[in-house]
Amino acid sequence: AAPDARGGRLRDATATAQDAAERARDAAQDAAERARVAAQEGAERARTAAQEGAERARTAAQEGAERARERYSDTVDQLRDGYSRVRTDVDVLSEDLSDYVRDNPARAIAFAAFFGFLIGLLLRGRDA
Repeated sequence: AAPDARGGRLRDATATAQDAAERARDAAQDAAERARVAAQEGAERARTAAQEGAERARTAAQEGAERARERYSDTVDQLRDGYSRVRTDVDVLSEDLSDYVRDNPARAIAFAAFFGFLIGLLLRGRDA
């Protein structure tokens, strides 16, 4: 009876060891699956955060470009208005000067000669 008892205990111990090994294998597989799921979820969160960041950057760039276009357009409009005013002022001044020369030819010649003389003195003073 002793050898049968030892054989039974050996079978019981082997079965217990096999059950423990199966439970350990199942626990390891469960832990690996949980880790895989957690890694996938983390990767998805990271991908979503990157997409949202890229979209915010794209939106900010578009808004900045639009503001720059508006400022450029405003500046161009202001320059056109300024140019138009200056051109109008120059045209009026030119007409006034032409009228003055027509009405006062002798004075116009005298002023031209005087300014020519001054410019000559200034240029000669630099050369001397």
